[in-house]
Amino acid sequence: MKQRLFIVLAAVIIGPQLTQADLAGGEASTVVNSTGQVYRFTARASELDAAAREHPEIGFVFEKDGKPQDVQHAIVDTRVESRGQLVIWLMGHNGELFKRLSGYGLHAIEPHYARNWFSLVCQEQPVGETCRGNVRLEAATGEDY
Repeated sequence: MKQRLFIVLAAVIIGPQLTQADLAGGEASTVVNSTGQVYRFTARASELDAAAREHPEIGFVFEKDGKPQDVQHAIVDTRVESRGQLVIWLMGHNGELFKRLSGYGLHAIEPHYARNWFSLVCQEQPVGETCRGNVRLEAATGEDY
């Protein structure tokens, strides 16, 4: 029960299954065993979406010090029965978490999006008790809170 609760609290779960075609343009690595495969995908957001734009004023860039910053990750393990659900992980990539999720029959993806700006707000001391919640609510809805 704790594991299921953790997954629900940590991610948004939606229905469609993830396939290699869903991540066209990225790279896939495969681990094969006799009864299935683990598919690990990576793709750069800037290559998948020509409309994607950097916003350096909030730390949202595609490259830093010559290294890609917009790499997205996904995993599917066909060695276990699929639950037909996709976990969208909205924090930094965690390979061990993805391995665990895929072992439960869940597919997982971590998209690249402007998330670093949260550290730029609520700088007052002490931080107001509703500041961070209001910032996230504003980010999610686009309304001024």
